[in-house]
Amino acid sequence: MAVFQKKSIPIREKRLNTISAYQGSAADLLREFDGPEGAQQRIRIFSETHADDVLQVLQRFSALPDTGLVIHGPRGCAAALLNGGNKQPWVVSNLAERDTIMGGEESLRDAIVALYNRHHPSLILVITTPVVAINNDDVAAVTLELSEELEARIVPVYTDGFRSQAAIGGSDTALYALLKQLPPAHKQAAANTVQVLALDEQPADLTEIRRLLALLGIPAVIVPQERGWAGVEAAAGAVAIALNRDETDFLGQALQEAWQTKYLQAAPPVGINGTYRWLAALGEAFGVSDAVEALHRAEAAALQPVVNNSSLRHKTVYLSLPPAIAWRTAELVEELGGRLAGLTVEHVDELHRQELSALAARRPDLPVQVGAGQVFEEVNLLHRHAPELYIGRADGAQWAARLGVAAVALERTPLLGYQGAVTLERQARKALANPAFVRTLGTYRGTAYKDGWYQKKANWHIKLEVK
Repeated sequence: MAVFQKKSIPIREKRLNTISAYQGSAADLLREFDGPEGAQQRIRIFSETHADDVLQVLQRFSALPDTGLVIHGPRGCAAALLNGGNKQPWVVSNLAERDTIMGGEESLRDAIVALYNRHHPSLILVITTPVVAINNDDVAAVTLELSEELEARIVPVYTDGFRSQAAIGGSDTALYALLKQLPPAHKQAAANTVQVLALDEQPADLTEIRRLLALLGIPAVIVPQERGWAGVEAAAGAVAIALNRDETDFLGQALQEAWQTKYLQAAPPVGINGTYRWLAALGEAFGVSDAVEALHRAEAAALQPVVNNSSLRHKTVYLSLPPAIAWRTAELVEELGGRLAGLTVEHVDELHRQELSALAARRPDLPVQVGAGQVFEEVNLLHRHAPELYIGRADGAQWAARLGVAAVALERTPLLGYQGAVTLERQARKALANPAFVRTLGTYRGTAYKDGWYQKKANWHIKLEVK
């Protein structure tokens, strides 16, 4: 691929027409993407907070087996790893004020050697930060020198925190660096085995995917999450499918273009029909379409009591989730009898066109907010549309609860496969069964925002970008 001749991959705004700021209807958003110039870029003249590509890499690549992370920057840049969720060793080069001006290559060298001597990982990712983008350290020279000295493969990942407004681009940057430095071998993969592309999925989700594939007689290898990068290196010529296209689509596309992998472009297996469509893509590739149909009929029949007695029936639901999961969860909410009151996603791009089109066809007037970390906008929409249930992540769920809205936080809730419908319905039932809690919380705590903000539209601070 010609793209691998560059130092880093172009940002998503240029490659996929990614937008990170929007508030309007689903139909209007689709019309923008279908227009001759694509979706219009917007900016926020006030932004509360949002993650960046550095944080994305720290969150998604800290789970790779036999991998160590070196964060090249001040110690604060590694703060995201202090929550205990990381599974692999890491160090920070701890750049001081002098390093930001004079350079921190010696600090980087010491950090890499210290990590290797203590933990001996076979792969070390050196993650750069905004400070390095300013002081222009020659990270490549340091990593190349130490790769020859140490028995480890050392890969620089050029994240800088400000080139793109879409944090998800950090996954592309890290995968690009790995593919460029450690390309897969051109050899035949194991016959009749699917490479399931995943970075940081929950163990229960992976168990459900394995269960379904085992029922179809398709052996699965989870890469790179379980097999590490060595698993990807053996993926050339295989069949591959992603669990979350937002995070691993670039990997699948690269494997298909340069290493003859057959990449199946399917949306995540969330929801009853969403899971069927994901399995159907595999069924066609492996010649087991009849088995997929039979499995779907059996699983759908088993879920019928859950659907018939769903606590979501006739309830209005507001969703706030990562986009690849959000589109499918929206369909699942409708399958369970709920009605969407609104939807918040972190970004939207060309990868989501099909799902956005289907959503706009069902609900053209559905309010859609695009933006990561903009709680004040989301609270405004919740206040305006008054849903009965909020489904999202913990940081948003707490604000919904303070508005008196029953809330479900999905960080640790498995959603993939047919069993995801059971799990979501169970969580929703628990939240809706105790309305007194959120009513009391709303009465005594309320929100931190003034009434004047609720009189304004949620897109008050979103403006078209002037080129």
